[in-house]
Amino acid sequence: MGNPAGPMWKVRRLLAMSPAEVGLRVVRSIVHRAQRSRRPVAQSVMLSPESVLTGPTAAADVCAWLERELSDGRGRLLAGARDVPALSSALRDLGAGGESAVAAAESVLEGSVPAFGWTTIDIGEGPDWLRDPVSGGRWPLEFWADMEFRENGGLGDPRYVWEVNRQHHLVTLARAHVLSGEARFAERVWGDITSWIEANPPLFGINWSSPLEIAIRLMSWAMALDLVGADGAREGDAALVAASVSLQAGHLSDNLSVYASSRNNHLIGEAAGLLVTGAKFPFLRGAERLARRGRRALERELIAQVSKDGVTREQAFQYHSFVLEFALLGVAAAASMGTSLAPQCVETVGRMSRFLGDVSGMGGVPPGVGDGDGGRALALSDGIGRQAAQAAAAGALAAGETPPRYSAAVDLAPALWLFGSDAVGELAGRGIDGHERVGEAVAVSRSFPEGGYFVPGGEEQHGVIDCGPLGYLSVAAHGHADCLSLSVSHRGQWILVDPGTYCYHRDALWRDHFRSTPAHNTVSVDGLSQSKMLGPFMWGRRARAEQIAWVTERAFDYFEGAHDGYAATGGVRHRRSVLFGKRGYWLVVDHLEGKGRHRIDATFQLARGFCRGPGDGLVFVSDGGPAVEFRTWLPGGMTTEIIEGADAPPRGWVSDGFGRKDAAPAVLAGGVVELPATLLTAVVPFDGVNVIDVDCLTGGWNGGAVFEIAFPEGLDRVLFGTPGVSLADERFSGTFGFVTDRESGGETWGLDITEWTKAGSGVIHEPVANVLLAGGTRGARPRP
Repeated sequence: MGNPAGPMWKVRRLLAMSPAEVGLRVVRSIVHRAQRSRRPVAQSVMLSPESVLTGPTAAADVCAWLERELSDGRGRLLAGARDVPALSSALRDLGAGGESAVAAAESVLEGSVPAFGWTTIDIGEGPDWLRDPVSGGRWPLEFWADMEFRENGGLGDPRYVWEVNRQHHLVTLARAHVLSGEARFAERVWGDITSWIEANPPLFGINWSSPLEIAIRLMSWAMALDLVGADGAREGDAALVAASVSLQAGHLSDNLSVYASSRNNHLIGEAAGLLVTGAKFPFLRGAERLARRGRRALERELIAQVSKDGVTREQAFQYHSFVLEFALLGVAAAASMGTSLAPQCVETVGRMSRFLGDVSGMGGVPPGVGDGDGGRALALSDGIGRQAAQAAAAGALAAGETPPRYSAAVDLAPALWLFGSDAVGELAGRGIDGHERVGEAVAVSRSFPEGGYFVPGGEEQHGVIDCGPLGYLSVAAHGHADCLSLSVSHRGQWILVDPGTYCYHRDALWRDHFRSTPAHNTVSVDGLSQSKMLGPFMWGRRARAEQIAWVTERAFDYFEGAHDGYAATGGVRHRRSVLFGKRGYWLVVDHLEGKGRHRIDATFQLARGFCRGPGDGLVFVSDGGPAVEFRTWLPGGMTTEIIEGADAPPRGWVSDGFGRKDAAPAVLAGGVVELPATLLTAVVPFDGVNVIDVDCLTGGWNGGAVFEIAFPEGLDRVLFGTPGVSLADERFSGTFGFVTDRESGGETWGLDITEWTKAGSGVIHEPVANVLLAGGTRGARPRP
């Protein structure tokens, strides 16, 4: 990729913009030039508190008036804090009581704050708000519009210093203050806010450079001050904070990310920040205008950026959770003002929650599809690792629905803070154990065709198949080249995983690897990605996905899709079929259409913690968790190998959180073959001993294959064929896509056949039943 901020990147980025966007950026550049001063100016010099308030203008009266405004509950965002005894009781019932909140706050006082959803960062007792916690260097106090994230003199990824300056830890401290009554937590809240103001003069430095970061910080301040009020404030603190909120909100409002090429989750977060700020600080001049502008933008962008089946168009699951949290704060802010978001937006929140719950499955953790940096808008729980489950539960309750079927009781804690114990109702008040599930316990297969995701599911196994667009808008910033990739979990633990993200700006080689096709559980051709990278957050040519078939029945789920990402490489087209047999096995058929000889690689990346088991087979075990067996049937010229932690090129790596990468085994079926070619793979997760045996007959099937799956209760026989191609032997005959035939005790008792034909832009699925032939011969007839 080279230098991401070099001349070619800038040219490509310009070409991704519309003329209107170019014009807006030019106008803003002129405005920023007029704002630029020679050196930073202290906030107290730039703006006096009394000039931003709707109350008294005499300096002597401002502080007392502000403290009353902050302490009397006006603009209450977090409804749960209105009745602290009821809140405390409900949290204890969920296993998220005051003890855990105080323990988390104690860690903050010792200098350790949670970060990126999986780790902690040491900020010390007196944080240096400009220090990069990884490199140890300090970001300079340059004018905000001159800050260059991509050429930063070795300071690395700004996401690390931004994580600290989002100040989620203030909400952790404030919750501990509410539940314990200890003043030291409130004092640290006010102390960190005022020290931040002193260290970050308006319009200078890394912490003024991103509107989204300002929005998240303002929401953290709003929630923390919502809980502590004026407790812990020193004389003059309230006036200082009021002026800073006004300055930051004004800067945010003037620089919203409305650009047509990249108005993604940033704009949603910024809109939520304006709405929350206007709702929480109604005593600021212009607060009503801020709230109104934020609400309009939030409602508009939620409808635009979320598909009708509840999937965010950025095609990145962690950002889906991020956007849902912003929407939840918008719901709470609107309620605090005595109103609500538009009904369509509330319905969107419910759909987003259902999608997040379905792709997460029994474990409550979604696969790492697309970019993910662990970003959050809410810090209303003490643990880390279940942010998505908590957002999904709160989203369902905000929409008046039941939480996702695998929500744990403790996942309701953020909803209690946001909406109160009365709103959460019976689910939060049953005295249930913190590990008890509150939803239904039976998995259901789902499809989200507009969003591009298909979710086969059984009682113990669960998968996610990606067959959607690369990403959103002209740059598709947070998408990965992962079309037709498959993730699989067993009893809530991921086995086949999406590799994750690892980094953004810190290392171009690894940034490119983790979003490339060879890193994902799909097929790459000639070592290439399906889509072309033009920069760390920009794509050029993109694969176009085609959803061919989705059938879900009692005994199986079947998916088929294709994409044209390799059309320029000898006209190659990748078509993948996935059948999940609900006895507990996965069959994957990859057909590469085209001509000529090509390098074909099919990757199956296992989760961190798996290792090769004993024996010669492709069996992998995990410590105290499930095992999995792979079997492959490949064309001549292809072999199967296991790669773990390779660097040149990178293979066998997973990232479970931003800034983290770990070696993990990947099963790689690869080689140079003549096309067309078909690759067959069976994946069988199990506990203890594998009782399912998969065999495959591939000869003479015109591109098709017969699988026989034996298990103690009987036999499944599955035929994969090519639509429109006649396949026949003494067991099957017909023109069809696939057939399943189940035997029990030697007696055939069922046959399922599904055919499909194109009809305009749609696909017709026609099940054919009762086609058993006389004399015990099993067969399938073509559709009349």
